[in-house]
Amino acid sequence: MNLTLFMGAGFSAAFDHPVMDTFLGFADSCENLTDDDRSFLGRLALEARRANSFLESSPTNIEDILSFSQMGERLGLTEDGENRNRRLLEIIQKIYTTILSPREYWQRCECLKKLIGAEPSEFKGTLSFVTTNYDLNIESACNSLRTSVNPGFEVHRVKAGDVRTISNFYGSGKIPLYKLHGSVNWYRTADEPGLVVEDRVVALQTSFYNGEPRSLPYPCTAKYKAPGIPVIVPPSFLKRPTCRRS
Repeated sequence: MNLTLFMGAGFSAAFDHPVMDTFLGFADSCENLTDDDRSFLGRLALEARRANSFLESSPTNIEDILSFSQMGERLGLTEDGENRNRRLLEIIQKIYTTILSPREYWQRCECLKKLIGAEPSEFKGTLSFVTTNYDLNIESACNSLRTSVNPGFEVHRVKAGDVRTISNFYGSGKIPLYKLHGSVNWYRTADEPGLVVEDRVVALQTSFYNGEPRSLPYPCTAKYKAPGIPVIVPPSFLKRPTCRRS
């Protein structure tokens, strides 16, 4: 059997990550965000509410808020020197690398096994994933089930960071994974091919053992410092069309 799973927000919700309408509520209590981050999102939400008076939309849906923010940049309505796009991508990365405790996080990875009825490496047939999510939940689920994924391009890894690596998410010839909106662990680089990834699962630095798993995806650890702007295509109804009608 050939099986391609199209994964959306429902899969990420199993890991307590927010869907579009719950993004702002999640951000309000997210420990990874600063008060300045929340103030920034609040300003964007206020702009969305104002725009809602002439354009039917939801002022609490992150897709609409991002769209109005892009409209403001294109119309030159943003404050001088304010790089909204970068700030939004950084906040989105913080939100979607916020996890439960390591134990709960890895336990919830078992949902993939229930979904396909077997461990990925034991699936009878060809298995692949297509996703609109940019979190690391599919990669983590496969990793916890002792397999890797292939993102569809030549993998060049971030070399910075002195951490003990337990495993990597990506490998050639592994299960195809196509992330249509980019990923929180992909970064632009000036070197060819223009993209590096951070796919390490690392050992946690703990002074005692309390029964919790002692590993996490590196971008989900508390001390992680992103090496650049993540390659993420946020949801927006202002995406450029891929074709033109004649």
